Amino acid sequence: MLKNKKTSTSLLFCSFALILFFHSFIYAQQTAKATTLTYQTQTSQQKIDPSIAEDKAINEMLAPYAVNVKKKMETVIGQAPETINKEGPGAGKLGMLMTDIIRQQASLALGKTIDLAFQNNGGIRAEIPAGEITTGTIYRLMPFDNQIAIVEFSGKDLIELFESMGASIKDFGAAISGAQLVYQDKKLLSAKINDKDIDPKATYTLALTDYLYNGGGEYPILRRGQKYQTCNLLLRDAIISYIKNEQAEKRPLTVPSKPRISLANTQ
Repeated sequence: MLKNKKTSTSLLFCSFALILFFHSFIYAQQTAKATTLTYQTQTSQQKIDPSIAEDKAINEMLAPYAVNVKKKMETVIGQAPETINKEGPGAGKLGMLMTDIIRQQASLALGKTIDLAFQNNGGIRAEIPAGEITTGTIYRLMPFDNQIAIVEFSGKDLIELFESMGASIKDFGAAISGAQLVYQDKKLLSAKINDKDIDPKATYTLALTDYLYNGGGEYPILRRGQKYQTCNLLLRDAIISYIKNEQAEKRPLTVPSKPRISLANTQ
C-alpha cells in the first residue's frame, strides 16, 4: 500500500512538472509573438547635383568646423617641381613615389628592412600638381583610412603576383618598390630584387595596405602573405610625414629617375 502511494505521488509530481513546462513554453511563445515588431521600409534614389537647395541650418551648424578643416587642408607641407601623376606602366612616377614611401615608412615604423612595397593603381585617386603641396592635396590623393602593413611572401607567390600584374601593366598596372620587372605582351619576362633573380624558395617582406591584404583591389593573391603585421600608420599620414620631412630638409619632392617596370619592344 505504501509503495502504491509513493508511485501515485511520483506520477502526480511528474504530471505537474509537465503541465508547468508546457504552460511556460506556451507563455514564452506568446510573449515572443507579442514583442516581435515588423518594420517595412522603402528606399529611393536621389540624384546629388546643384539643383538641391542648401540647408541653411546645417550650413550654420558646420560653419565653425569648416573653418578649421579649410585651414588644415590649405596648410602647405612641401613643394613639387613638376606634376607627379600615374601615367605609364606601374602607375608611373606617382606609383614609384608612393611605393617608395610605403616601404620606407614601414621600415621606420617597425625598425627593420622591408624588401618590397606594393600599391594598386585604383587606390591612387589624384595626382600631385606642380607647385605647393598642401594637406588637402594628399587627402585627395589618398582619401581612405588604409593602414600600412607588412607580410612575408614566398618567392614563388611573389612571381605569381608579378605575373598577374601583366594583364594591365601598360595602362593600369600596379606599382612596386624594390623590384625590377620586365614585361612583353603582358607576360613577365624577368623579375629581380637587388639585381638578383627572385628565388622561389626564399622569403621576402612586402609592405602594402590592410585594404589590399584583406581582399580589396584586384589582387586576391596578396592574401597568401604570412605573418601579417600592421604598422599602426595610415598611408595618408605616411605620405604627409615624408613630404614634411623633405620640406624640413629643404628638398623638393622628387621621384626616382629610373623606372622599375619596363615594357620590352613588341615585334
